[in-house]
Amino acid sequence: MRQNNARKDAARRLAKEQGISYVHALRILDEQNDSAAQQPTMHDVLLGAVANSLQFVEVADPGQARSGGLLFNGVPMPKDVERITVDYVDPSPGMLDWSVDETYDETTMAITITAEAEVGFEGFIHRADWHALDESEQDELSGYDWMEGPVEEDHGNHYVEVSFTRPARLTYTATVEDADLDVQNLECISAEAI
Repeated sequence: MRQNNARKDAARRLAKEQGISYVHALRILDEQNDSAAQQPTMHDVLLGAVANSLQFVEVADPGQARSGGLLFNGVPMPKDVERITVDYVDPSPGMLDWSVDETYDETTMAITITAEAEVGFEGFIHRADWHALDESEQDELSGYDWMEGPVEEDHGNHYVEVSFTRPARLTYTATVEDADLDVQNLECISAEAI
């Protein structure tokens, strides 16, 4: 009852201040309350940022000293697959944590984010190696035989494009503007097996 009276009082004040009808003022206040209720939470914003973070990032090959890209520590990668890149990151909403490391100017936060996610990968395998795999290994890799489909110049007749998924724990650093929850400078600093 008290909340309803406060709403009516606020509508009367708004109507008087703006020279509008009481009913119109009630509608404006209701719209403002609805939009405030629909504001995303920090968790939602970070979940979206992580989901959009690593597409097309190269995966480092731990067997090559000069390999560039992100190293997925302990995450088993299929043998013989080359030029592996991240296709997507699907973070688990219940497995995302974040903490504030430092605050600047009372509005900008330096944060660390940890998320468990299913990570989708793409890569290429020599056609001969693909045909040497047993059926279960081929099923795990979800290969697309370019000889039977459209052949692209990069893949030629010698490769099969493959995709696969792995669970991983990803750790990021970022800065967030507190007022509008704007995530900036998102950087994945580690990727590990779960």
